[in-house]
Amino acid sequence: MDINIVAYAVAAIVVGGVLVGFKRAGYERSGRGYPLLLASFPLYYWVFALYAADYQALANELVVGAAFIALAWWAYKLSGARSLVILAMAFIGHGVYDIIHFYVFTNPVAPGWWPEFCGTIDIVLGLYMLWLANLNGKTALPAQ
Repeated sequence: MDINIVAYAVAAIVVGGVLVGFKRAGYERSGRGYPLLLASFPLYYWVFALYAADYQALANELVVGAAFIALAWWAYKLSGARSLVILAMAFIGHGVYDIIHFYVFTNPVAPGWWPEFCGTIDIVLGLYMLWLANLNGKTALPAQ
């Protein structure tokens, strides 16, 4: 698989827009924005599988996606640094999943540029969550 510089560049723009947009809209402080974003990521793989009419892939993606949705729910129910660390690990884990997806499943349904695009977004968001969790010993998210 060739490196897709355009996918990386577009991902950088998108993740920058997400971070700025979430901060401006107050989603970051609400404690709900990033868990909801994480919970939405499996939907892409479900749509890819449905579009390809690959129901075995859909079944696989439903199982994997359920794990990420559960992590998002867990992070949402917690607060502060604990929530951010769970989100960070889940976002980074999803980025790794994006990267290895083509190697794990024999019939990958995602587009060829997806690992670079989505993996970059996931990993940058995860690193940002870690940064927030460690920001001067404080968190940017209020206790719920």
